[in-house]
Amino acid sequence: MDQSSDRPEEPDRLQRALDAFDRANAADPNLELVDGEKLPKELIYGQRMSAWLDRLCPEASEALRLAVRCQHIERWVTPRGSYPEGRIGYLTWRRDLKRYHAERAGEILTEEAVCHQGVGDSTEAVEGQIAQTTPHRVAHHERPGQHRGRHCSAGKRLSG
Repeated sequence: MDQSSDRPEEPDRLQRALDAFDRANAADPNLELVDGEKLPKELIYGQRMSAWLDRLCPEASEALRLAVRCQHIERWVTPRGSYPEGRIGYLTWRRDLKRYHAERAGEILTEEAVCHQGVGDSTEAVEGQIAQTTPHRVAHHERPGQHRGRHCSAGKRLSG
């Protein structure tokens, strides 16, 4: 029996993963006003980052698309105030968040049966992207006109 026929096509798999990340972030108790409606802050953040990535690098890899969407997954669980003030406290918080986000993303991908052999191990790829904080740098800090000479994870040069 051909096991590949039992698997959803990649776009469906990617969308299921993005939807699962959105469901997790929909539980954010911190709300942001968007077009007159209060919405979960991290849900909106993930969706905005995905839109920004689509604008900068429409051919981005699946791993980068997943990492961008889940880079702040359930961020409210570990507030900055739960760590000491100062640079060391901040850096420790950021390091722990990266680990948490990668682990939680992996759990969600596994729970949703999104990970499988074939198109690559999404969990490892997402963890690698989050650990490098590449999605944060690409999607959050770079603005149009500032990305000349940079490459998206799809291995293609970003147009400028």
